[in-house]
Amino acid sequence: MRRLQFQDAFKVARIIKKGSIKEALVSKVQEINAKGVKDQEKVGIDIIFTLLECAGDEAVEQELYSFLASVFELEAEEVKTMELDPLMHYFKQLSQENNLADFFKKATNLM
Repeated sequence: MRRLQFQDAFKVARIIKKGSIKEALVSKVQEINAKGVKDQEKVGIDIIFTLLECAGDEAVEQELYSFLASVFELEAEEVKTMELDPLMHYFKQLSQENNLADFFKKATNLM
């Protein structure tokens, strides 16, 4: 797995825009900040699940597979067909190695 990069912010901004997810993500980040949650893993998982919950459109779903595959350094089909336990491991690792609240806040601001 690689760390999030500048190019990822643009990919996520497009996903957020296409899926009309901005309000939900901004609300989730504000909620996390208001609660003062400091556990990066919990913050990251909450944000990822908010993104997944709001990404109901099939085109957005495909872009999410592509984005996650890029970050996880896998093929999109591998992400799509991955069992939930290994996927959760990847999500936890992603959230431990990156400040996802800050990343999604900045990606949202690119829109």
